[in-house]
Amino acid sequence: MLLPRCCCRCCKLTTADRFFTGGVPQDSAIRIGSVSPGLVRTEFAAAHMKSKRAAEELYATAPALQACDITSAVLFMLLSPANMEVHDVLVRPTAQKF
Repeated sequence: MLLPRCCCRCCKLTTADRFFTGGVPQDSAIRIGSVSPGLVRTEFAAAHMKSKRAAEELYATAPALQACDITSAVLFMLLSPANMEVHDVLVRPTAQKF
């Protein structure tokens, strides 16, 4: 089965992410984490779809997070106690179906 180009790029990025986030020695004081957001209302959709109207239609039909929601997740990771590592955070709108 052939995968679409975007899937192959996603797999490469996921592999690179796992390499970098998993490559820190366990006895290190460095804490590494990643945030995987669902649909977030940003200017990216308009740039990707090459149409502001198409982006607005997407946001009208699907719930979307705001940038401050992702900021909250990052702050949670950064402000966690020194003895705790929040490694992976998946943040999605509660009603997101895809």
